[in-house]
Amino acid sequence: FFQAEDGIRDPEMSVGSEMCIRDRVCVYVLVLQTKFTVDTLTGVSNRIVALRYLESELPYYRRHPNRSLHFLMMDMDHFKHINDEYGHLEGDAALVLLAGILKKVCANYNGVLARYGGDEFCIACGCNSVEVRTLIASIQRELDAANAASGKPYQIEISIGCARLEPDIATVHDLIDKADQEMYHLKTRKHGTAPAEKQG
Repeated sequence: FFQAEDGIRDPEMSVGSEMCIRDRVCVYVLVLQTKFTVDTLTGVSNRIVALRYLESELPYYRRHPNRSLHFLMMDMDHFKHINDEYGHLEGDAALVLLAGILKKVCANYNGVLARYGGDEFCIACGCNSVEVRTLIASIQRELDAANAASGKPYQIEISIGCARLEPDIATVHDLIDKADQEMYHLKTRKHGTAPAEKQG
């Protein structure tokens, strides 16, 4: 605390310094929260936020089976090629561009967008089947437009797997795994890549 010249603590200075300390603590806490919940490269939420959202929402959708909870897992196709051919900075730029597209599209939906890890992103949302199809179509449309305008020597392509919470899905990880399998089955159909290999 600040002290007055006569050695008696100045109340106003003490209050001011306490407020300053509290403000610094609040800022520090916010920085920590951001560090642990936001992906530093893309600025979207990270896997922790997506998992917490699913864990918190599952009981509600269990009690209301007439409502739909969907989970989308997305993976950038040929991401390894972009890194190897054009460098990791270009790979980072591709991830940032994709994240920007996803943020733009998801702004109209209730749910969570997160970077799941590496070149994978995910979306958890309380949408019905029609809304989910519209969401996926919007992502692809925005991605096509971005590719056409980018002037890059490569195209950003993604594969999207979608899973709906059904009675036979017991846990959050079961829901994620189902979307993950759907995504890699799509990759197989598109590129002839074995799902077990999970190539970029």
